[in-house]
Amino acid sequence: MQTDAYWIGVLKIKGAWRSFIFYYERNVHMNKKFLIGLVCAVFLFNFTACGGTDPDAAVATDAPSSEVTQSEEPADTSAETLPLETNNNEGGSGASPDMAAGEMRIGFAVQEYEGSNIAEIPKIEYGGDNIPEIDYINDSIKNGLQEIYNGFKSGNSTDEWVEIRSYPFTSDDYLQVVVTTNFFPSYGTDGDLFSINYDRKNNHQLTITEAFNATGITFENLKDKVSEVYEPENEGDRMEEVNATSFVIKDGEYILLVEIYVFNESGEPYKAFYSFDPVNGVLTRLDKDRLFDPSELDQTDPPLKYAQS
Repeated sequence: MQTDAYWIGVLKIKGAWRSFIFYYERNVHMNKKFLIGLVCAVFLFNFTACGGTDPDAAVATDAPSSEVTQSEEPADTSAETLPLETNNNEGGSGASPDMAAGEMRIGFAVQEYEGSNIAEIPKIEYGGDNIPEIDYINDSIKNGLQEIYNGFKSGNSTDEWVEIRSYPFTSDDYLQVVVTTNFFPSYGTDGDLFSINYDRKNNHQLTITEAFNATGITFENLKDKVSEVYEPENEGDRMEEVNATSFVIKDGEYILLVEIYVFNESGEPYKAFYSFDPVNGVLTRLDKDRLFDPSELDQTDPPLKYAQS
């Protein structure tokens, strides 16, 4: 008889394999640039986006951990886990000529809705001199997630579609955007999550490790803390694995965004999105199609999917 860990591993391997085949079949002409983009996206999700996060601090499980199934993208120029050079003579990937020095905002490298496809790929824009850390964030997402989205579009498939949804939060202290991705048909998963959390006053990209430190969460106690407040949705559901993939800062408090793998002996395992407030011990199931109340989010022009009726 196979263990719970085995089935969770199967789910993750099936997801990663489905994604690889999906992209490969649509990119028989796949060149080196596309392959690099795919590898960048794998690292992006595994390390909780482009903040250089410590992978050991992001996953709590007894099961094998290796999954990447979704895609996203913000802006412009480099690769992913190692810093890349930016052409400062031509301006960084976030530099915007219509913005004054010191101004920053969340923009979108891609925002389009074609058929069932949703593509909201963010970037950070700024005025004045180049800000290498922002350019690195933008370049990482562009060369990973945008490459994958472009590869998907080039396949011209009519029976598969992609959803890349963005949720931007702007405050005096932070520029934050949470992104969810999923390719369809998709079974047993809400998709994948990542976040960009930029401290605009200190010009610093916050990481999941810093969120852990701020809340007292560790790799070792993450699953136990979530287990204390987890309530099964279905009879027989049992939480098997918790991935702390991203976070948002609201009113000065860090809220972790987690992916929970659930096992049920009477059905196949599945993965769902939750928010976890470690300070107050609150775990909330999230709607994968509208993670947050639109009133909490930036109102963009044109509106993002969460603001469309």
